[in-house]
Order: sequence, then structure tokens, then C-alpha cells
Amino acid sequence: MSHTVSIEVKMKNLEAVTKAAEAMNAKLLGQGSHHLYSSNHTGLGIHLPGWQYPIVVTEDGTLHYDDFNGRWGNPNDISRLTDDYAQAVVEMECDYLGWYHEKRDDKRQVGLGP
Repeated sequence: MSHTVSIEVKMKNLEAVTKAAEAMNAKLLGQGSHHLYSSNHTGLGIHLPGWQYPIVVTEDGTLHYDDFNGRWGNPNDISRLTDDYAQAVVEMECDYLGWYHEKRDDKRQVGLGP
């Protein structure tokens, strides 16, 4: 049985969401109303490769998606999207503060420093 999943991740920085989605080769569907299997949500639509329905990030930062227990999308992609989002937020904040940072591809970490 399918149902829409809502996760309260608080992805409020849309620039960072966009960077995270692009890192996953996702197609950005833009702002608007997006249809999932049994519901509609308004926000930024992201269509991840291999997913039947989009992921929608609403204004309050909540993720809405329907993966039908992995049949319509890999649930691990949600973890990667949230990880990449956090990475992008940290990198953007470091850039804003003028701090050095680097991404380590093997461990997906950021080095910080003034």
C-alpha cells in the first residue's frame, strides 16, 4: 500500500537544496504544485533519477515524497539528499565568512577554519 511520507528536515535554504539536488543529477521542477501518488504538495519539486514521483520541499522546509517502500524510489536517496544539503549549507556559510573549507569525497566531510 502506498502512502506519502513527510520528513521534517527543515530544508529552508533553497540555494543549498538546489546544489544538493544537482549533485545527485536530479531534475529541478521548480516552484509550484506537484503531484505525488495520492497527494499534492506546493513547493520546490525535485525529480531524482529512478524516482516515479518528485520530492517536494515545502516553504517550511519539510520533505514530502512517496517511494512506495522503495518500489518508486530508493529511500537511501533521501539520506544522501539531506547529507548533501547539510554539506552545501556548511560550504555556503564558510564562503560567507571567508573561511577555508574542503570536501573530502571519501568521508563527505568539510574541514573548517578561519
